Amino acid sequence: MRGRLDDERNPAAIVRLQREASRKLIRSCNIPRQDGESCWPASLDEHAALLLRRYPAMQVQMAYFLAQARPGAAPASGFTPALRQFTQWLVQQQTS
Repeated sequence: MRGRLDDERNPAAIVRLQREASRKLIRSCNIPRQDGESCWPASLDEHAALLLRRYPAMQVQMAYFLAQARPGAAPASGFTPALRQFTQWLVQQQTS
């Protein structure tokens, strides 16, 4: 997804790809679930809330990706580095 974003030049396609990547990233936040969590998030907001209960320091990053996941978001400069950084953080949480 990052490669497609880096190569894309059409603003409408960039917005679409950023929205798709944000939605996938937010849903992937379910990976570092705690054992015994019985609920399953039904919306992006619920995915974000579950992550933020465990990692409140990620508020700014989650707000950024939630905004990018919404219809009508503008192309965000710096999206790919932010995506890479958040993905690396998620991997670290999974391995720790």
